[in-house]
Amino acid sequence: MSDAEDFDEPNEMVGNASDNEEDSEPELSRAATPEPEEDKTTFIVYNRGSHRVPYVEKNPETGKVPTDVPGAVRCYFRVVRVPDGKTLGLMVSGLEGWPRGQDLGALVDAAKIVVVNGKIGKDDEKLSYVWYLLLEVAGSSGTKDERILRHIPKTVYKELIESIKKNPEMSESQLLTMQAANDNKNPLNPTHSGFARLAGDDIPKSAVIMPDKPKGAPKDGEGKKHTSGSSNTKKAASKAPGVEKPAEKPAEKPAEKPAEKPVEKPKPSMASLWKPQAPAPASEKPNPATVPVETLTDEAPAPLPVDKFEGAPPSRKRPLEGGNGKTMVKKVRTEATESWNIIVCDPDATIDFAPPAGATGAKVLIEWSFE
Repeated sequence: MSDAEDFDEPNEMVGNASDNEEDSEPELSRAATPEPEEDKTTFIVYNRGSHRVPYVEKNPETGKVPTDVPGAVRCYFRVVRVPDGKTLGLMVSGLEGWPRGQDLGALVDAAKIVVVNGKIGKDDEKLSYVWYLLLEVAGSSGTKDERILRHIPKTVYKELIESIKKNPEMSESQLLTMQAANDNKNPLNPTHSGFARLAGDDIPKSAVIMPDKPKGAPKDGEGKKHTSGSSNTKKAASKAPGVEKPAEKPAEKPAEKPAEKPVEKPKPSMASLWKPQAPAPASEKPNPATVPVETLTDEAPAPLPVDKFEGAPPSRKRPLEGGNGKTMVKKVRTEATESWNIIVCDPDATIDFAPPAGATGAKVLIEWSFE
């Protein structure tokens, strides 16, 4: 694929290069056959959806690319070729699939870096620059990988921008004025940037082969955050093609004894509170041998004083104290007081009191207690 006519920057990381293959054509041929307008459309895959990225042309009056228009503001359509679809899948899935150091410098140069202007968050007031690459599988056909933008991870971006800053020939490079926001940590959100989503036959085909993921791992879509920072050699080797990490057996936990439930005493029902209880067993009755001797005498009990003798039955008679022993006093019960101790009072319970024989009236005084 030929380079854009306005590209004038050197091939910064691997030396200068010239790919203009049309210089040998005669000028008459160019004038007689006008070239068709080149399609400069690129694509972004984000959350398993494909979006078309417009190409932002330079302002003819100022000769500069506007900074307030979302789209590809720097793209020379130079691709980075990888050996197979698995390698492409590893680079798309995370940081571990990307080369580093000299291998990165040999694969990527400044002319292959694509800068897209757009929004990362929904509430962003200003557009942000994000760096991408065009990755293509060598020898593939029937795909459009050469137009699908792949997000550069943060760690790889930092290595690229530091290499450009240290190169004296890149002191006036356009990339220094289009440095990525937040070290290229997040890709652009094409929906917030106004990029049209594609459907059906318009979706670009790719030769990418995504690596298998263990069961239970979340599925990542293209355009989500890539893991940044350093990773150890063991972790990188486990994700390389052809290398499988042995499954680790979880540590067996000691068997736990089931907790013993406390024995609950049966609660008495409301019916049992009002029914007469069975007599106590024989073992609980008092033993006559243990009763004091004085309680077993045959003598009649001593008479009680008059002021303490209350509640005698109506037929009970006794001599009037201080009399001659012949005058008798007769007592008749005119009033009796009963005291009930109610242990449990259920909201649905009904308490009935049968009047005693001969009662002609009653006074009821109820004292409620609350615990």
